Amino acid sequence: MKRLFPLLLLPTLALGRPLTYDEAVEAALRANPSVLQAGSSIDMAEAGVLAARGIFDPAFTARSTLTAASREGFFQGFPYTMDSRSWATKVGMQGSTATGTGYSLSSDLSHDRATYLTSFAEGVESESLQEAYTSNFNLSLSQELLRGFRYAYNAQNLTRARRDLDDAALSAERTRQQARAEAGAAYWTWEGKVMTAHLAQDAHAIAVEALRVGTLQREAGELAPLEQTRLEAAVVQARADLLDAARAEAQSRDALLLLMGEAPAQELLPATPIGALRPADIDAARAVEVAMAQNLDLLLARSAVERAKESASLARHAVLPSLTASGSVGRGAQNFESAPGALRDLLSDEAFPTWTAGATLSAPVGNRAARGARDQSLASLQRSELQLAALERQVRSQVGLAVQSLQSAAERQELAAARVRLAAETLAAEEALADAGRRLLKDALEARRALAAAQADEVTSLAAYRAAQVELARLQGTLGD
Repeated sequence: MKRLFPLLLLPTLALGRPLTYDEAVEAALRANPSVLQAGSSIDMAEAGVLAARGIFDPAFTARSTLTAASREGFFQGFPYTMDSRSWATKVGMQGSTATGTGYSLSSDLSHDRATYLTSFAEGVESESLQEAYTSNFNLSLSQELLRGFRYAYNAQNLTRARRDLDDAALSAERTRQQARAEAGAAYWTWEGKVMTAHLAQDAHAIAVEALRVGTLQREAGELAPLEQTRLEAAVVQARADLLDAARAEAQSRDALLLLMGEAPAQELLPATPIGALRPADIDAARAVEVAMAQNLDLLLARSAVERAKESASLARHAVLPSLTASGSVGRGAQNFESAPGALRDLLSDEAFPTWTAGATLSAPVGNRAARGARDQSLASLQRSELQLAALERQVRSQVGLAVQSLQSAAERQELAAARVRLAAETLAAEEALADAGRRLLKDALEARRALAAAQADEVTSLAAYRAAQVELARLQGTLGD
């Protein structure tokens, strides 16, 4: 009999590079652009914390000036000219603390030299010289007594930067777990398709062998032509099933390779067995409890609520008026001989002390800006709490559905395994009856198709169970633990 299909047209399931589940997931993490961007977000947040810490860094200042001036004028009716030269240098340090305390420490030294030339009459002139070195030392302090005295208010930028860093870390982990979930589900789907393709390949080989035997039986007059036609139809159907299975396997493999950042159409071989299923008696309440405590979306939502609470508290504090107490003390000295003498005189009894004390009150009339910001923050807090409550309900529902999917997949696998066992027994009986001539061959062919369908359903249930496990772990925030 002529061959129904050229062998070159039949798909082959060649062995390729072994690929484990962990290798696929790690490759997907390295290639996922969102994961890489999440790492950059963490770096940016760390830089933000460093910048926020600088709020309370003291500032050092140093200034030097050199001045020259000439002037003409009249003194008691007599004309004069004046030439002056001076220099001054000042160093200081100022800053503030998180308790609302401002400070400033400064010291300066200057030299003034002026020459006066006065004309009293024609040819009668008088020249005088004025020269002095002056030094000063000053310490100033200020303290907020109403708005701005709280540590949380003054350090809010640092607190916000730290929360940004925590949220960036949570968001990065959420992105990583999402990438793990996508790669894990793709791996198990691909492995299921590989197993289905191998089943289809075996079914095709069996159909071809059955046709070969049937052809010999027909030629020997032991089989009716109609039965041979049925065998040929079975080969056609088996080939179509093999083509579909091979195409599905290639598509799922390329989808996995895309997630791994690799070129498609590579020959791969699953190296992590899909394994047997555990009992489906999952504690749904415990699964929800774990998810409520560790779900990354919930952790981010709770962080948003805490952030909104802090903002509302600070906005209420900002409604207060500003009352600042300030004071300063200092010493000054003047020496007519040298700069070191002026500095030395600061510590002598010849120095002249100075001090000031005061308070400043500032209160906007109506204070509408602060009151509006407070009301906005309270509304934002209420919205964040409502969003958190809605997300908690959503996560509870999603976990419940994931548990149901897991249990359903396990039950389907158990049923499929029973179907495979029963279909195999039925096929053996039908083939024995057909060989004895007590049954038509079509009954054996139907039994063979029922066995193939049961085997494919069992494999699909296994893959669905593994994918459901991955999704449940993602919802619980434990994927990769």
